[in-house]
Amino acid sequence: MTKNATDFSKTPVLKASFEDPAVKKKLPFITELRQAVEQAKSRPVSPVYTQISQAIYKNVNAALSGATDPKSALKKAQSDMDKALATF
Repeated sequence: MTKNATDFSKTPVLKASFEDPAVKKKLPFITELRQAVEQAKSRPVSPVYTQISQAIYKNVNAALSGATDPKSALKKAQSDMDKALATF
């Protein structure tokens, strides 16, 4: 199972692979990656997940591109999410 990690930089699925010397050499950030995997949580389930996701990425991208200021983008994202949540 270490082959995917060492050859393709894929996250190991077995705990032992995180300790494999070959994986540690190929992926020097493996300790941090293991911590992230162990703390990972499933996405929340929502019937309007697509709309919420779109509200976030559209407004964050607008702020990052300079099309709008960050404060306005966050307000718009919140408004868009509230509208989506109000539909169910």
